[in-house]
Amino acid sequence: MTETTETKEVKQTIHYMYEDGKEAVPDKVDTVTFTRTVTTNEATGDKTYGEWQAKENDTTFNEVKSPEIKNYHADKTSIEEVTGLTADTKDREVTVTYSPNMTESTETKEVKQTVHYVYEDGKEAAPDKVDTVTFTRTVTTNEATGDKIYGEWQAKENDTTFDEVKSPEIKNYTVDKEMIEAVTGVAVDNQDIEVTVTYVPKMETATETEKVKQTIHYVYEDGSKAADDHTDKVTFTRVIAKNLATGVVTYGEWKAKDNDTTFAEISSPMIEYCTPDNELIEAITNIQPDAKDTELTVIYKANTETKEESKEVSRTIHYVYEDGSQAAESYTETLTYTRTETTNLLTGEVAYTDWTATNGDTTFDEVKSKQIEGYTADLTTVKEQTGMTAEDEDTEVTVTYIKNATDEANPTDSSKESSNTPNDQTKTDDNTPSTDMKITTNVSETTRTVTSEKSLPKTGEKEEPFILYAGVTMAVSSLLAFFLRRLRQKRK
Repeated sequence: MTETTETKEVKQTIHYMYEDGKEAVPDKVDTVTFTRTVTTNEATGDKTYGEWQAKENDTTFNEVKSPEIKNYHADKTSIEEVTGLTADTKDREVTVTYSPNMTESTETKEVKQTVHYVYEDGKEAAPDKVDTVTFTRTVTTNEATGDKIYGEWQAKENDTTFDEVKSPEIKNYTVDKEMIEAVTGVAVDNQDIEVTVTYVPKMETATETEKVKQTIHYVYEDGSKAADDHTDKVTFTRVIAKNLATGVVTYGEWKAKDNDTTFAEISSPMIEYCTPDNELIEAITNIQPDAKDTELTVIYKANTETKEESKEVSRTIHYVYEDGSQAAESYTETLTYTRTETTNLLTGEVAYTDWTATNGDTTFDEVKSKQIEGYTADLTTVKEQTGMTAEDEDTEVTVTYIKNATDEANPTDSSKESSNTPNDQTKTDDNTPSTDMKITTNVSETTRTVTSEKSLPKTGEKEEPFILYAGVTMAVSSLLAFFLRRLRQKRK
């Protein structure tokens, strides 16, 4: 009887990743090692296995604290301890994801109205009157990238009004604006307003002028200027007579300059690649001096054109023998996606809709591997893949047919194999693996598994020497074929 020692490891691997899947810090691996004694009867070849024993009686994955990364925080501050591990415990993988830290700050902006009180020579008549509307918004900063996200502007105490302001009285002077009217709906992007109130010495006669304006703005949809504003105005004048002794003031009738009380009809200018929402501004007649200034906006919408775009994503299944030669025709399935491309003829900007699968099909169907006499496929079924998108890459899967060990002495004539139809709908062998992987099947893994099963017979069974030699020969041949196929692929 001879004794040997068999070893087995159980591992825990912790991956530290950023949100985009890139490595944040190197993996942390913890390993628990088990050994057992194998007693071999040299006469019969029978083997007896002892109990698995943990090295240093350590059957625990220790608690692991996640490392700190500047400007990031981990979704798991630590990985808890795992106890009671056995030799049958599967390897364990845990992922810790790091997200950037976000900080908030407040941004402030003020819009002001300043009323200046001056004499006719420009000297100050009274201190300025300033009214301020204050806006704030939240700024969220990504500490890792420096990117900022801005919240909506909010008026302080919801006050968006410049209050009505009465001009102060100055003895022996008259003011051209007795009151500055309230301005409501002040917005954060409004310009500061400056108003000048002029004080005029009291005179026996004076002329007062009032202008009524119509301003037409021509803008694009984003509010930017499309063409110069068009302004029309009607000017009125009247005579003011003041009795300096009594202070009585008499006002004459308003008279329109040149008897013109009309805003003329205006055609909107033509702009290439655009269409105005109002091609003609109609005339306005009989304007009165107490009429308010008017502002009109003509919006130009950019013309667009659309076209369809398509994209295909395919999965190809190759059927080969261990030497890399073709065992059956490859099978390719293709999914088609379409989307609409819209071009802004003014700016040249292009916008796309989301990709849409034709007939709503986003699935590569399950494909069963054909049976070939004397061979065993390492994958009996390539499983269906659902939820495919237009961004997915084309994939290739390789199904390798491995010659059965019992047929080494009597090779099967390839001319007697069944047809090379890859979509053979035969019943799947429950003892043969299947996959839903997108990458090419690793032949060396399959070969290694088969060889291992042959090298560890059950207690009481006897292996003939030539079967052992055949198993070894098959393993070496399979590995050699795998490396030759890899070499040919690299040369291509």
